[in-house]
Amino acid sequence: MFSEITRNELRNLGTKISEGLNEDGLKWLKSFTSKVSANAPKNAITQKNYQGLNWWNLGFEVVNNDYATNNFATKKAWQNVGATIKPDHSKNGTQVFYWGQMSKKVEDKKGDEKTKNFRFLNNKTNKNINPNFFFPYFFF
Repeated sequence: MFSEITRNELRNLGTKISEGLNEDGLKWLKSFTSKVSANAPKNAITQKNYQGLNWWNLGFEVVNNDYATNNFATKKAWQNVGATIKPDHSKNGTQVFYWGQMSKKVEDKKGDEKTKNFRFLNNKTNKNINPNFFFPYFFF
């Protein structure tokens, strides 16, 4: 149902959350959510805050790497605004998940055409605006 990359990323996120809870329980949860809420991850282009799985996944990235900013975007989005990602950092980044639904026309056993809905979970690699990833340095 999901790609191996998506499954692995979801598993990694679940592991990070469960390790934190097992280590310090609700103290860890309060501490982590306070830190992330104070510097909520957002899309660098649209300035919208990430939610759900992405809030957690990008929140871990900001907290664990002590990033100075909480802005993330895909490689393509950064390039569209004139940023150039350094070649040695082009594969680095954090996964962002996108849930969606699509419709497709299919034929049933009688030959009648029907619309069938499919749900999917996609993921893309996002990069923080950390200056180590860009050349030349690019800031908003």
